[in-house]
Amino acid sequence: MLPWTPPHHVPLFPRRRVGDKGVPSDARLTMEPQEKWQANMEKVAFAKHFPGLLHDWSEAKGKRIMAVVPLSAAGGGSGGGRHGHVILFDDRTFLVAGWPDLEPADLITGLFAAEEPLKDWYPDAFAKLIDLRDRDRRLTQEARVEKIAGAIRHNAGLPGLTEAVMRALRDVSSPNEPKRDGK
Repeated sequence: MLPWTPPHHVPLFPRRRVGDKGVPSDARLTMEPQEKWQANMEKVAFAKHFPGLLHDWSEAKGKRIMAVVPLSAAGGGSGGGRHGHVILFDDRTFLVAGWPDLEPADLITGLFAAEEPLKDWYPDAFAKLIDLRDRDRRLTQEARVEKIAGAIRHNAGLPGLTEAVMRALRDVSSPNEPKRDGK
């Protein structure tokens, strides 16, 4: 199998940005850091105002507990390494244990830990939360790609860099093929 080489008409690491001469205003060549930051802020703000979320233990007084779900039930760990629970009440309200001292990651983990009832109770809000989470993940991945591409661009003059990058791309694109050069 021949090693992969990028087509000559498609630059691997475009240097132009939207607004540059010849770049359409709706083109997406690089991601602005503010876009990733904004996506995360929107996700956190939405989570803090999720329908049914109680913000204080005093708001739970007199309510009947329907279920208690550990934060670890979200499948993605315990949201920042902290432990806690989502307490679901029979009136479709809930409390993430420790609120308001929880980190935003813990709150979001709690919302996903209680996904099953929250999706039933607040389908539109939960769908929006999923969209915000997915957008944040996508932008995180794009930011990582941009960071790697930027590092390559800014170090383009280093001897052997091009070969090392191409070798790394070959290695990840064909993991079942034996490594060359004894690596």
